[in-house]
Amino acid sequence: MKPHNEPASLSGALDQAFMARVHRASLFMAGLVAICVAFTRIGGSWSLGFLCAALWSVANLWTLERLVRASIRPGSRDKIAIGLGLLVKLPLLYALVTLLVFKGGFPAPALAAGVSVPLLVIVLKVAGRWLALRLRAAGPGLPQPRS
Repeated sequence: MKPHNEPASLSGALDQAFMARVHRASLFMAGLVAICVAFTRIGGSWSLGFLCAALWSVANLWTLERLVRASIRPGSRDKIAIGLGLLVKLPLLYALVTLLVFKGGFPAPALAAGVSVPLLVIVLKVAGRWLALRLRAAGPGLPQPRS
């Protein structure tokens, strides 16, 4: 944690730990929404489609994050991890989403909502961090935000 008199920055919070929190929050939010929707009139098909799409989206974000980290690593790049990611992980992920869309029989709005879960979590976490920093700058004595 930074000293109280040192200004905090928004970009300082967007690190590997931030992405780990995004993954956890996305999984929690997707599970919670899927459970809540399963017991409504919308039903299980929508809920299962939403959950499958959200899990796919989290896996896709995790894979892309790993590829970016492996390719911009200072010093030596991990060429094996990059190659495996490009040749194995991404084609498998996109084959899976193709099956979900065309053969899964899930409603399209459920799939669209599920895919957008990690993006929504990122936007909300960054907006919350920005708001907390603005409030902290306006009034002394507020705790340092975690993001």
